[in-house]
Amino acid sequence: MKVVFEFMSHAFTVLFVCTGLSITLAACSVSDRLVYEDAEGVVPQSFFSTVKKNKTHKRWIVDNLGSPHFSVEGPNQEEIYTYHFKQSRYRKTSFLLVLNYNGSENQQINYHVLLCDDVVKKAWWDQFVAVEVDKLSRDSDCGESKTEMEARADKTDERFEIPAPVDAAKVG
Repeated sequence: MKVVFEFMSHAFTVLFVCTGLSITLAACSVSDRLVYEDAEGVVPQSFFSTVKKNKTHKRWIVDNLGSPHFSVEGPNQEEIYTYHFKQSRYRKTSFLLVLNYNGSENQQINYHVLLCDDVVKKAWWDQFVAVEVDKLSRDSDCGESKTEMEARADKTDERFEIPAPVDAAKVG
């Protein structure tokens, strides 16, 4: 009888601890979410994960984000589009319905898109508006190098006669 009583005592203790722990954990919640906003409104975070290297086209980017705030052309015919966003991180924590924390952090952030032949080659977030175009051009696999283009142009000049520029004053 004593063994059964001890077993029941331990069982109730374990049940009590598990119930208390379950109530405590159920009464705790933590949430964290990022929101990106531009001049036209909120852009869902999931949007940026749909931008894929070598698959997403320039037209799709412009249709969804609008014209870039800045556009830079590189020496290898690549384009770099820069978009400004306000990034807000919202945090909400509650513990046992007694302690609550609601907070947010905001920062300005830039989304850069490197395009080559109207296709995304790279997309990234950065604190800085300026982009090192020369470094990206060296690292990108975009188009021909400038010397290759010049060599091709020289060969073209030898094979074809290039007409002289039209003087607008003589045409009219």
